[in-house]
Amino acid sequence: MFTPIRVAAATAILALSGTLLLVSETVEPPVVGPAPGAETSDVSMEPAHYTGTVSAWDAGSTEVEVLPDRKIETWPAGWNSRMSDPRVSGRGLTMDYLETIEGADGTTVLSHTGVGRLENAEGSWTVECHGAASALGADDGYIFCWFEGQDAYDGLTAFHVLTMNQGGNFDAEGWIVPGERPPLLDFET
Repeated sequence: MFTPIRVAAATAILALSGTLLLVSETVEPPVVGPAPGAETSDVSMEPAHYTGTVSAWDAGSTEVEVLPDRKIETWPAGWNSRMSDPRVSGRGLTMDYLETIEGADGTTVLSHTGVGRLENAEGSWTVECHGAASALGADDGYIFCWFEGQDAYDGLTAFHVLTMNQGGNFDAEGWIVPGERPPLLDFET
């Protein structure tokens, strides 16, 4: 039976599959720009590559739902983003959802989704993250995050990939580009 969680997890995995291909095949960021006639702020609109780390902590209580073949956890997560580009550095808060699915063969699959906001003194970003892994551990799985700029960052989009490091934090690498997030893949055409 297809539950909303299964549909969301399958959609995220399919979207991530396309994103993985995009990330693995693209060396330079896409060439995009603001809409013709759109106002721009003093913030640089040039594409920029950045790296850094994200450290996260539980910012509230975790709700857990245990089902026969899976466990679903929901919690608010606070995090610090320390990047080489100050525009994507700051404090964030997301509502995170983690679904742990135990396979009949003993394998464990994790599906992660988080939505929230990153803020710093200059502006803010709305954030949407999706990830998948076969188990929790260093270099096992990825989380992909899209950022939509607001305030001073209006008209910018950022995308980065998080990988867990040995210290329990995440290493990040990404791009800031002018324009809107590209549309999701259309699997029906």
